[in-house]
Amino acid sequence: KKTASLFAASCEAGALLGENGNGNRKCFSSFGENIGLAYQITDDLFDYLAVEESLGKPVAVDLVNGKITLPFITSYKNAPDHVRLRIGDILREGFDRDRSWNEMISFIENYGGVEYSVEMARALSRKAKTFLSPLETSPEIDLLCYAADYIVERVADVFGSA
Repeated sequence: KKTASLFAASCEAGALLGENGNGNRKCFSSFGENIGLAYQITDDLFDYLAVEESLGKPVAVDLVNGKITLPFITSYKNAPDHVRLRIGDILREGFDRDRSWNEMISFIENYGGVEYSVEMARALSRKAKTFLSPLETSPEIDLLCYAADYIVERVADVFGSA
């Protein structure tokens, strides 16, 4: 929740500094927390499935560093026993990107990690926008809603309608 906390604090700080925003601190903080979670999930997907050159940063970093994220957890939960055993063997041996990367990508794609993660990010984006709905419509609120949509749609642009 580091990313979500950062987004929440940033949005809350904006409310504190904005004109008449202090009364809406919780709305902005909750909005930020939810888009922060959505952002982290999409970032986790990019770590598995994006092309390094187009992403502008290395991929597979989380797995190489032993960080298990939502796409992996979902796929592991959905996979049959023999696949979970195989994936466990890969991790126990020490994940080697050159040797096991294609197998790991197939695992994430074939056992629901992508679809579930995209849907979870979309749900968090929708939830984030509900915290802004009590506020008066303004260009700034519209831009925050656009940002919430963009966070998720950037994944759909890369992975299709997943």
